[in-house]
Amino acid sequence: MKKCVAASAFIKSPPFSKEQRQRILGLIGEMAEGVIGTDYLRNEVKHPAWFPQPPSLDFHDANKGFASKSQYLSFIFNHNPNVDRTEAERILQRAIPGPDGQILCIPDFMSQASPQQERFYEVKPDSADGTDEADKKMAFVHGFMQSLGLPYRPGVSWKPDKGFPFFTGMVFFTLVTVSFHYERHKTIEGVVVYHFCIETRTLIPLRLLLVILAVIVMIILFPEIPIPDPLPLPIPAPIPVPVPQPIPVPAIYSLCSEVLDGSVGRGGANIRHDVELVQLLLNGWMEDSRQSALAIDGVVGPKTIAAITSFQREYTPAFTSGRIDPGGPSLFQLGEMTLSQLQRKDLRSNVILEKPYKPLAIPGFDMRVLLWKLLEESL
Repeated sequence: MKKCVAASAFIKSPPFSKEQRQRILGLIGEMAEGVIGTDYLRNEVKHPAWFPQPPSLDFHDANKGFASKSQYLSFIFNHNPNVDRTEAERILQRAIPGPDGQILCIPDFMSQASPQQERFYEVKPDSADGTDEADKKMAFVHGFMQSLGLPYRPGVSWKPDKGFPFFTGMVFFTLVTVSFHYERHKTIEGVVVYHFCIETRTLIPLRLLLVILAVIVMIILFPEIPIPDPLPLPIPAPIPVPVPQPIPVPAIYSLCSEVLDGSVGRGGANIRHDVELVQLLLNGWMEDSRQSALAIDGVVGPKTIAAITSFQREYTPAFTSGRIDPGGPSLFQLGEMTLSQLQRKDLRSNVILEKPYKPLAIPGFDMRVLLWKLLEESL
């Protein structure tokens, strides 16, 4: 099965703070714009560099604020010497920034010469909010062009449809492939949208796919961003057995606790998607223990209960009920074990990279090298 979603569908708050989520989505947007822009420059217009480097025929909005306005106006004045400069500067002076910090009157890419003569394009996430932002942005850019009598229009002939896998490997006995993909918007001219795709050979509920996708994307693309540590959840203390001291709750636990609606195991609610999640996570532990994997079928049978009990005996000996409860110590330990397992595996080793690293021409972008390398391998 294959599912493609925008990053906003799996980068959630919580477990990330609102500031962390905004930062991560912003970095993904910069990465997407850099990769898609490079593809446009190399393979569509086939020019060596963006304006103001020669041949100075293609503009890229790689900056923000004053630098972005200045370079945009320079491009327009250079190719349209008769435009009303005072009016152009006045409009941009009053222009407002969009949610991504970029000026609404300035497109992401704009070309002067064939094959994209006097055409512009915008890059947005493939989500409902992304579509709304794209619609608004194109209206502002079009209005700016009309106000000044400029000939630029939304591009219609460039129709990219490309994907770049950046992880393929076994996760909990399940073969998983994660890729970055972009294509032309289905209805809005001049807009290119991007998303992440996750593909498995096993039928897994959407909520579980999003958990896996979030962990893989964060570990591979953003290793420098610390994993959030929500406050430990309270652990009920049985009497007279002492309770182990709580440890910081990792992000995978927060993600799992959001999708676990009821208890799983002996005497539990055993909701199908909850059982599938627990079976999937238990398989990670069983893989490390060289045990046979459970079938991810959503059914609590003797093998699933036995696996839960064995896990509890090893990790939560004070709680060996054969049942995993939402917010309980067994789920707590299972989440930490899962994250530790993923971090021990060098997920990036699954990507074959041969050419030397060349950083994207975007400030602070050195950590986002994988997609750039994959793009160089593919172009």
